[in-house]
Amino acid sequence: MDTNDIIKVTQSPQRLIEDQQYYQYIFKKTERIVSVVFYVSQSIKDTTRFQSHILDIETAARHVHDVVLRSLEIRSHVADDVVDEVIHALVSLESKLQVGHTVGLFPKDVLHVLGSEIDSVLRGISKYKHTTESAIVTDRSIVSSPTPATKQASTLKTTTTESSNHSGRREHIKAVLESVGEVTIKDISEVVTDVSTKTIQRELMSMIKDKIVEKVGEKRWSKYRLL
Repeated sequence: MDTNDIIKVTQSPQRLIEDQQYYQYIFKKTERIVSVVFYVSQSIKDTTRFQSHILDIETAARHVHDVVLRSLEIRSHVADDVVDEVIHALVSLESKLQVGHTVGLFPKDVLHVLGSEIDSVLRGISKYKHTTESAIVTDRSIVSSPTPATKQASTLKTTTTESSNHSGRREHIKAVLESVGEVTIKDISEVVTDVSTKTIQRELMSMIKDKIVEKVGEKRWSKYRLL
């Protein structure tokens, strides 16, 4: 950090905890989401059968709470990294919830309500991204909220959006594989509904290349699992 950076930090604007919009619509709303997730998970009767799925969801919910709580102490003009953490934690939680619904943990209307609330937070948090165009990935869409244009933002705009899209999609696929085990592309497409089966197939091929996933079987009998 050079002298100019130090000056910026010491003369920086308010921390996020002092930003009423962030506190009310990001932090408090995320707290409510986490509370509802725990209420839902603790209301599940067949805990033995779904133990691993419940643990995954509760672990993801705790991580969301920890990250958004830590974000309150960050000054708003240097909040990009922690905002990214909150975004990724929320996307991961939503992926776990999608898998939970798929295996029968809770009905679709519960998933819909939680998903809508998570989307709302993701849309609101986008304005706290500064260095590049904000790209929020959910299981349904990419929500972009431009910040004031800079030469760097213009250059990195496309790369940032594609990278966020790729990261969120990969996280979602990994969540399915972790929870279900060996799956077909069709199985994954029933959970990851925002992209085509061709896109899922390309992502799986990329994950195989990165030694994250392995393919079992050939052609229409092919299945995929984590290494």
